[in-house]
Amino acid sequence: MHHVTISTTGIFNAIRPSLFPPIEGKETTTFLLGLDFDTGGIIPFLDEEQDDVVANGPHVELERQRIRAFVKAVCEEMGKPFEECRSAFLFSLPEFIRFGTYNGQPLLEKPRTGEYEAYVLYKSHRGRKLLFQQGRSPKDEAQYVFDNMLRYFITTLFSDGGTYGYLADVKHIETPLSLGVLQQSLEDINPDTLTEGVAAFLVPNHYEMTEPTQVQSEFLLLADALGAYMVQAMDGETESDALKTLSNDVLLQHICESIYNEYMGPREEASINIYDACERWLNPLIRQSWNNQYTMFRRTLKQVPTYDDGVLGYVKEQKVFPLVAQVIQDLSTSNLGVELHPKVHQYKQYLDVLVPYTDRVEDLYRKRYVGVGDELLSVMDESNPFGMNSHFRMDTSFDLEGFVDTDDPFGVTDPFGMNDTDDMPPVDVELCCHVYCALDACQRAIRGERMYHNVIPIVNFLDDLVAHADIPSPDSWQYEYMLKVGRLSKWYRALAYAFTGRSEAESLFKELIQAQEKDPLEYESYSDAFINNLANPSSAFDLDYLQLALLHFYVETDNRVGYERYIETSYPPLFSMRLDWVSQMHVLLNENGYEAEDEYTQGNHYWNYTNAAFLLWLKAVWHFHLDHMDQECWEELGTLWDATYKNSNYLLRHTQDHYAYLECVKYMVKLAVHFGDTRRAEMYKRNLQTLIDEEYKFGWAGTALGYPWNASYYCIMAQINESLGKLDLAKEQYDKAYALVSFAQDKWRYFEGKHGNIWELPIAVDPEAAQPTLTEWLTNYTPKFSTIEEYKKALVSWMSLVFH
Repeated sequence: MHHVTISTTGIFNAIRPSLFPPIEGKETTTFLLGLDFDTGGIIPFLDEEQDDVVANGPHVELERQRIRAFVKAVCEEMGKPFEECRSAFLFSLPEFIRFGTYNGQPLLEKPRTGEYEAYVLYKSHRGRKLLFQQGRSPKDEAQYVFDNMLRYFITTLFSDGGTYGYLADVKHIETPLSLGVLQQSLEDINPDTLTEGVAAFLVPNHYEMTEPTQVQSEFLLLADALGAYMVQAMDGETESDALKTLSNDVLLQHICESIYNEYMGPREEASINIYDACERWLNPLIRQSWNNQYTMFRRTLKQVPTYDDGVLGYVKEQKVFPLVAQVIQDLSTSNLGVELHPKVHQYKQYLDVLVPYTDRVEDLYRKRYVGVGDELLSVMDESNPFGMNSHFRMDTSFDLEGFVDTDDPFGVTDPFGMNDTDDMPPVDVELCCHVYCALDACQRAIRGERMYHNVIPIVNFLDDLVAHADIPSPDSWQYEYMLKVGRLSKWYRALAYAFTGRSEAESLFKELIQAQEKDPLEYESYSDAFINNLANPSSAFDLDYLQLALLHFYVETDNRVGYERYIETSYPPLFSMRLDWVSQMHVLLNENGYEAEDEYTQGNHYWNYTNAAFLLWLKAVWHFHLDHMDQECWEELGTLWDATYKNSNYLLRHTQDHYAYLECVKYMVKLAVHFGDTRRAEMYKRNLQTLIDEEYKFGWAGTALGYPWNASYYCIMAQINESLGKLDLAKEQYDKAYALVSFAQDKWRYFEGKHGNIWELPIAVDPEAAQPTLTEWLTNYTPKFSTIEEYKKALVSWMSLVFH
């Protein structure tokens, strides 16, 4: 449940004095904020008919007691009433809001259930001047600004694009003034987004140190303290500088959220929302970017002023630029297959290329396939071969006059140069389409069908495109595009070499690492799942991934010297702190979790563990240290690993890189069998099989045909059963894996034949063949081989998820 308290600062003191005195010299710095104590929704295990307000009420009341205890503790330490302890309160406020403690000590026996979030709206100096009318008294002016600002705040917050839109657990909003405006604002909200009623309450604008009776202003006191804290933190020569300083405050970074659900600003900075004339173009930009209305988005950019007066510098840097960068990132990824990150002065150039790109591709096909026309384009829309989105056609007619303020004394100019010309730069669409298809084919060959030898002709094709590409200048979009394509081609070549056992992989991995260290290229990484994301383009620009790949290659090629030298000199502190593999085991599997430390884990807690790192360690032990591992050491490793199944922190990490975890279990079974620990080996197998069965509990296309798992799972379980000596079961699982793999490879051949085998792959293709179906394939499939070794040879590319 969300318990929201409205607070104000600055000019609003004329209509409602804050419970905290104004900051000297900053009396007119004006915020409207909503402090949200979120108890996390309905508490579990409730009676079905029990209302969540009733369920969460005790947690809210407990937090009221905690606030009172906080006030009392500060006053007792200072020896003054709370009205005279402003500095002490503001100094201690971050600790209390984030942790519910004072001087590191709990204030109540019961821990806090819930957390604080803040939604902040700042009123600029210029914005106040534009709203004020001559002849009004300061109180009337403040009331006028507040009423409009509160209405905007509530309607935006609860809109379909607002943070509270469609939430069913916002039950309580309290305010010290203008209850009528608050209620009217709630009534004006689209009922579809306000799924349940929200109660508005008027809270007394005073706080008593004595135990409360009917006065419940604890949250208001805390919200007013937060307002004073923000005013005090505003520091800078200009208004934009002060807001920038505020957004970098550590407390606010943790609690301040955007009022727009769809807006994702800089992750490391607090979201300070602005109430100013700029919302006339900022709000449409946010909405258009969220709704993929990129043509409209590009047009709306024309309204953004070029000057940085007042808050505009902050708004552009913190709101507009990230939006534009995200649009370019999304468009380039979906349409080019490469994520682009231009500098601000390149925004227009990139948008000029990317926004009309889909139309250009369609025009290319119209020219190439004369007479096919709409029929072909209809097929394109259905198959979406280049990942292009039909959302470009979502744009409706657009009238700039409705958004331009002709009375704005500053006028509207064009910081992105969008008005300079409507001429679109020339783009080699055919080259871009070839690059997209080649990159997609590499990903499918590596992570989908695992036909690694087929990657080589594709990257040869890519390298030839890069070598002959026309790049106007280092400041052009083509420069970044082709630079990243070149890196990706090298990455996929390195993976293909590594998976096929070619020694050239080492030098390629090293070149990629050195290039990213010397000339880092930006690419968003969305996950730390090393194996699962191995073929993802972002891996080519992630130093951790590149280093892990090289280290895995060293292990798989039994290059112990290279492995240990690279860990010692280049890898992060997890391994470079000690080369001793026993110590590394303790660093990864700290049996004390985060509650205690031992001689190995001082300063290194459970967060050192990742499946990818542990897998690398296990493989190194198996390849390099098995002769030095005795029964006692195995027992220690087994005990530490067993404990991870009882630790929620480890269980979470087991699911973060699922395929790496499968490989970890495979090696733990091999080690257990090696040391005669059949009990543990069987337990690890059962745990893994339970996890796989749980994942496939709803079945898939192969379930009804007797194939409830995918090929990777059959290969892993076959190897585990082979280690356990269950050869008949292992052979059966190898056979199922081969059936699924051969189907995937036949699909690949069909796809290449259908599209003319443009990479000239060394495979037999029949362009007239019918598309294979899983049902037909598995129904007609018969066992191919008679021995496990034959299956393993045929499945060599599926026997390990990271090289061979």
